[in-house]
Amino acid sequence: MCGILGLHQPNTAQQEIEAAVGRMNSLQHHRGPDDSGVFTSPDLGLALAMKRLSIVDEIGGRQPMISRDGRYTLVYNGEVVNAKQLRSELEGLGDVFSTDGSDTEVVLKVLTRFGTAGLRKLNGMFGIAFFDAQERHLLLARDSLGIKPLYFAAESGQFAFASEMKSLLTLPWVDVHLNPDALNDYLSLMYVTGERRIFGGIQMLPRGHALSLNLTSGHFRINRWSDDFPTIDTTKSRADWIVAIREELVSAVKRWTMSDVPLAASLSGGLDSSVITSILASEGMDVRCFSLGFDGEGEKELSELDLATSHAQRLGLPHEKIIMKPSDLLTDLGKMVWHLDEPYGGGLPSWLVYKAIGRSHKVALTGVGGDELFGNYGKWVPTERIAMLGKMFPMSWFRHGYLSRFHYWQDESKVAILEQSSHGRGTTSARTFEKFDTYRRQGASHRDAVARVDFDTQLPDEFLAMTDRFS
Repeated sequence: MCGILGLHQPNTAQQEIEAAVGRMNSLQHHRGPDDSGVFTSPDLGLALAMKRLSIVDEIGGRQPMISRDGRYTLVYNGEVVNAKQLRSELEGLGDVFSTDGSDTEVVLKVLTRFGTAGLRKLNGMFGIAFFDAQERHLLLARDSLGIKPLYFAAESGQFAFASEMKSLLTLPWVDVHLNPDALNDYLSLMYVTGERRIFGGIQMLPRGHALSLNLTSGHFRINRWSDDFPTIDTTKSRADWIVAIREELVSAVKRWTMSDVPLAASLSGGLDSSVITSILASEGMDVRCFSLGFDGEGEKELSELDLATSHAQRLGLPHEKIIMKPSDLLTDLGKMVWHLDEPYGGGLPSWLVYKAIGRSHKVALTGVGGDELFGNYGKWVPTERIAMLGKMFPMSWFRHGYLSRFHYWQDESKVAILEQSSHGRGTTSARTFEKFDTYRRQGASHRDAVARVDFDTQLPDEFLAMTDRFS
């Protein structure tokens, strides 16, 4: 994990830009305490900066990384797990590498050679800023699932981006008024979702999208580069799918353990993390497991620590247990709020797991994403009856009524809480089904469409966001 950021502020003194970037970068120190760097282009009023957590090629992977001819500059947060294969491919095309194994240099050379199309070659998680001095162009890109964050703000020819919102809040020109639609969604979902965030002047680059900024005109455009839902092979039998899923899981776990530092795993006792740790053990990987249990009145019934413990023992993996008391959450609540940047009412206990892991490890695997990939506990199954129920009830009634069952606050209550909550782009339910309808019109099956909605909302904006900030 690293933190990247940049500021484009034309007609501004270089000293002022460097001071602003320094303030922004200092607020992301926790994302990369091992190293830092700054690149400036005074004639364009541009500065790029980063904080680095050294995982792969600790010496050679320093950033910002500049191409040999000085034309291209990269700052990058994440990890590309097929970097070794891409390096071989590029060497076959004649590229010469300066580092021994840096995935940062691989990303730099992929984008240098292939441009935006090269993003499709990258398998992994990333937030990227790629500067082309000759074309006076800045490219921002975010991975297809939205594992790594990338916020931006633009106002009157000024542009800034960062891995975390708090860095943008240091800029006096960033609009910090409350976004009523974001608050509306938060009161329904307990997290903020969508491109527009809780502060009106800050946006999130959507997962699988790229932003192209013309540094001469100050204009930018956003395009989707990723199509992460391939056509499903319906000819496979159930037995074939069992084999295929097992093979893909093993392959993925092996790819995602590309690291020059020791590995840990968050083991909840649930299916996803148990499968991952089983694969790690079967592959003979040296990994330490961390699990959370609960203590206090009525809390032990929620604990899966016994399951996690028996699983770790069966696999013969070292296992560290964290027992949480209710007061533990209050002790660190201020820190959690500071790291999250936006309102969130979900899985706060995860903080204690990552806090324990962070005392000894830089890299940990989790099972986040399995639920959304495999149907999300059947949450959406009733929507397959929409066609039938649509003949009996108004479609709008069914859609609003069904989704509202999962909301923490109903629209009527929200109006009483916040006068503006009924304004803006409509209800949270309406915006959710707007996404669903868009995917259906694009040819997605019903089940693929609802999976895409979860991949656009709950997965990146709740679970992955919380995992990134807390870890």
